[in-house]
Amino acid sequence: MAQVATPFQALLDLNDRYRAAAAGLPEQEAFVETWTGIAYRLAGCALVTPMNQVSEILTPPPFTRLPGVKSWVLGVANVRGRLVPLIDLCDYLGIESAATRQNRRVLMVEMNDLLFGLRVDQVIGMQHFNVDNQQELTVDLPPEFDAYTEGAYQWNKEIWNLFSMEKLVNQPNFLHVAA
Repeated sequence: MAQVATPFQALLDLNDRYRAAAAGLPEQEAFVETWTGIAYRLAGCALVTPMNQVSEILTPPPFTRLPGVKSWVLGVANVRGRLVPLIDLCDYLGIESAATRQNRRVLMVEMNDLLFGLRVDQVIGMQHFNVDNQQELTVDLPPEFDAYTEGAYQWNKEIWNLFSMEKLVNQPNFLHVAA
């Protein structure tokens, strides 16, 4: 005669069978330290700027031209009640833009008591780079970028050169906008 299991014994039996058949947990992936920046294109060059140097990204707002300023100063725009000077970064660097009007964006920079917008050709967005992929030298950049760049990151088989807004605002000719 077969022995009748109690409901509790039946549950214990089921528990043992399920544990024996269960797959193990996946192995934990190794922690990879990352660096985050805003990726964008300027004159066909892939650039990235640290997140803490860009406060927001906008479609180019309407602006008013200013008399007596250098050609690379587009004018001033009202951005949420604040008058913001807009700079054409390609024109400032003396290089030709490779963008259509629809792709252009403005990087808002608020640094060292300065607030300004930089018009760039295209914004890719926030990107995370493996810190092990950092390079000390820039790659495939025109010489006009030399004073503003400080290394590069590799991501998806493409080199993203690090453009420093801090170096940009510390350039004397950037702050002298009078023509």
